[in-house]
Amino acid sequence: MKKILVAGCLALAAAGCSTQRFTINNGPVSRVQEDTDFFFVGGIAQDSQVNAAQVCGGANRVGYVETSMSALDIVINYFTGAIVSPRTSEIGCI
Repeated sequence: MKKILVAGCLALAAAGCSTQRFTINNGPVSRVQEDTDFFFVGGIAQDSQVNAAQVCGGANRVGYVETSMSALDIVINYFTGAIVSPRTSEIGCI
């Protein structure tokens, strides 16, 4: 059991967290919307779309769009054998 736990921790550490951030307009962020999407079987042939301009009330009010695979997302992905692959997205409005 100890070997399985060590192997799981090493796999989690090797996976690492990933973040992609796209800055559209600079300025102080006044509102942030965060959402987690769940993809199945590694996300094969699946997508998720969010209209950032609609969320922020106009394209000129979008500060940034960010997608990430957090530590919790990686844990869920690992323990489900990539059957469930969550990704977190964040939109910052100015």
